[in-house]
Amino acid sequence: PLVLALEELHGAQLSIEALQYVARRLGPTPTLIVGTYRQTEVEVRTINEMVVSAGVGVPDMVKIDAEGFDLKALAGASDFIGKTDIFFLEAAVCASGIENTMAAVIAKMAELGYRMIDITDLNRSPKHGVLWLCELAFMREGCPLLDQIASYE
Repeated sequence: PLVLALEELHGAQLSIEALQYVARRLGPTPTLIVGTYRQTEVEVRTINEMVVSAGVGVPDMVKIDAEGFDLKALAGASDFIGKTDIFFLEAAVCASGIENTMAAVIAKMAELGYRMIDITDLNRSPKHGVLWLCELAFMREGCPLLDQIASYE
């Protein structure tokens, strides 16, 4: 058996890649891997605050990818709901324990006056092949761009 101790993995993309390499090389060797990870505190700001501090006015498009907290991040964009034409949000399909399911995201955006117009990214589970997450595009009802989409052709 082999014991592998790794410290301070929190900022070490290179260490993770090295660990993957070692794991492949070890093959079936019985191995115990122990690692330390330190959380880092970051400032949390709403989308409203970020846009105001940047001084850019109402954005035409907002993309949110908040690792399962997209609906919470959307709540922090309240100043732009009904003004911003396009929103992109990530939604869970088969992933469990995530608040922003596809159904919840579509329902919330419809409640806010937005229509889903596209699925722009699909993330499948590498192990099971099922659709895990997807990114959805929404357009504001009454947006001139949406009016141009009148037929299938």
